[in-house]
Amino acid sequence: MQSVLGGPETPPLEDKKDEFFDLTSQFLFFKEIESFKKGHPEMLITLIRDDSMPPFFKVGDYVGGPILEKSAYGREQGNICIVEIEQGEIVIRQFFVREENKILLLPKNSEAGHNFILLEKEPARRIEILSWRGKNN
Repeated sequence: MQSVLGGPETPPLEDKKDEFFDLTSQFLFFKEIESFKKGHPEMLITLIRDDSMPPFFKVGDYVGGPILEKSAYGREQGNICIVEIEQGEIVIRQFFVREENKILLLPKNSEAGHNFILLEKEPARRIEILSWRGKNN
């Protein structure tokens, strides 16, 4: 489309309204994350990157929680946790302590091709998940 002056016509303001709202909500969401980090520096926040835990979490959700000591593992049986299984490799799974030094991590969505993980050594970090949850949508 051409405007009366011969240049390209700018879209009506209403067309940009949804785009502006989306950017505003994204900005506010990330401000919420920053605020949470400032108030709770001991907690880790991570993004859900796979579909292994519906209906609890979906891709794009953010979750966070404090790092727990090994002595607290027994109290976390069956809870959904963030687990850093190796340096930089983080998964969100249901947490079970099995035999001495064995940890079973189960997905809620096994149909999506996510298998259980059996750790036979101490994970790099294990973090409780129920402390904070944000949705990026």
